[in-house]
Amino acid sequence: LSAAGVSRERDRRILMADLAAISRGDMLSNLASELRNDMLTGVRRELQRAEKAATASPRWFSNSAQAAGMMLYCHRRYCELEDVMRQTLRTFDKVPLRSYTDRDYACTKIHLALALKEKASYADAERIMQEVIDGYDLTSLGEVYLYAMLGMSSIQTAAGNFTKAERLYHKVMQHRQASVGKLHPLYIQTLIQLASIAASQRLTKEVSEYAAEALKLSMSLWGREAQQADAEVALDVLLQGNGNMKHEQLPAVQQPVPRLARQITRQNTRLLQAALSQAQRLSRVRSLSVDWPACPEVAACLHLLAQCTYTKHRYDDARVVLDAAILLRSRVFHVDHPLTLQSRRLEVLLLIAEEKFDEAEEALRVLSRVMTRVLGPEHPETLSVQGDLADLLRDGDKAAEASAVDRQIMETAKNMLRHPKPLDRVNNMSVVSHFLCDRDHLLEKATLVLAKLLVMYRECLGVDHKLTRLTRQQLGEVVEREKAVGKKALDDALNNAESALTYYKHAESLFKQAYTVGKLINPAGDHGPVAEGLADALFGQGKVHEAYSFLRSAGLLKPSFKDMMPTSYLRWLNNRVVSYMDGEDYQGVRDRQPQGAGKHTTGKH
Repeated sequence: LSAAGVSRERDRRILMADLAAISRGDMLSNLASELRNDMLTGVRRELQRAEKAATASPRWFSNSAQAAGMMLYCHRRYCELEDVMRQTLRTFDKVPLRSYTDRDYACTKIHLALALKEKASYADAERIMQEVIDGYDLTSLGEVYLYAMLGMSSIQTAAGNFTKAERLYHKVMQHRQASVGKLHPLYIQTLIQLASIAASQRLTKEVSEYAAEALKLSMSLWGREAQQADAEVALDVLLQGNGNMKHEQLPAVQQPVPRLARQITRQNTRLLQAALSQAQRLSRVRSLSVDWPACPEVAACLHLLAQCTYTKHRYDDARVVLDAAILLRSRVFHVDHPLTLQSRRLEVLLLIAEEKFDEAEEALRVLSRVMTRVLGPEHPETLSVQGDLADLLRDGDKAAEASAVDRQIMETAKNMLRHPKPLDRVNNMSVVSHFLCDRDHLLEKATLVLAKLLVMYRECLGVDHKLTRLTRQQLGEVVEREKAVGKKALDDALNNAESALTYYKHAESLFKQAYTVGKLINPAGDHGPVAEGLADALFGQGKVHEAYSFLRSAGLLKPSFKDMMPTSYLRWLNNRVVSYMDGEDYQGVRDRQPQGAGKHTTGKH
């Protein structure tokens, strides 16, 4: 404190309070956020200084651009990252070839492709990454070439082309096995990425094989001989499986084995043997105490194995492996690290599957607060956890708290739509759209959000883009559900006279949105039934003129002669002309005319 120059007692107390808050962890998140913002400001200023001397020193400008790109990627500012990388490529085109290396040019293109991938521009990202792979080879770029192949694999995975991604990962594995061997972290990480791709497709057998192989290699690389022996026994027990039987047929062993055996004996002797073997395997897994080495690869393998056993409905086995994964990730990273939070979320899903709803609710509340603080309210994982919390609260008859969480998600969605560069939030908005389109109580709000998303995707990504087509499909499903709910509201209004006005108002709101959004999705389609339903709702509320106007605008009602005339002409219409008009609308006017008003007194006409 004396070296810091703190002389006054007030400054000393403030400093001590800040240090105490830091030691408790209260200010760590704020300090980390401020540090990230300061680093971004620093690299931007460095990039501005290097840009002025880009022609004279292109390497300086390239290094500054790469540092700025890394910080922009961490801040999820992909549009700005794309601009910086394109500007760097333009600078390379203006200077001589000897001023920069092939590595600099290839890294710039790779980072540009990754930015386009995050913006869901998969075709452009694949084209640019393919240019790097075709223009260079492993001899000229070395590890950067493998990095480009891994980037192409991530692009194919994001686009849904899992087969192409797996082939690329296998090529990378062959190159790394030839260069560094199997007992290397890079080879093990490639195996883990293959297991992750298989897990996204719910291929439990492939996940088990890749994760088990990666775990054995990790134990050989980081563990001792005793740890390797215990790990191999644990893996053999976990991967025994149940033959060709379906795991859905096996009840979870949550009660004593004799009682479980008596219940299953009434059904089938084969199921009895399977349940007994499952109970024996569970007891063997629980009796094993493996001292797993604290390394990221082992933690990732255990998480994948826990996810695999959870998918197979082997919840007790998944609990044992997941506890070890959470413990390792907490040691290697931190309690609030994103990977640790990923395992925590799987733990919540496991609690829900085991019907421990109170524990799952409390865990989701804590997880939502931590993710909002660490990852931010707009992160896809944060939005997914909030959606799970809202569903769990609504299933537990806590409608008020569930509505509060729904409003929080909707507010976040509105903020993302108001973002100056909405393509930076494409992945976040896809989570919100999936959440909204599956819930009937959010139909009206979902329609507006999805309609804005569809317009944005059409303008920014194109009509034929995957996200545009998916959003159009989701919006069409929401419109069909709105039609069904609106028809039900009309039927309820006819059967319940006391609350008929409320049902008519609800039907009017649903049919209006269904008609407007239906015209947006399919302008040339038949929207007559929706228009008729809206007219019925308006007639039920006594809005006769509004109903007639809407039917005429929809083309379902032929306009009369009066409706086709201008208002100004009708206002100053001569009384003598009225007597020559037909129709019931002018009957009262003709009756008020004096006798002989419409007859001509001279023969000039």
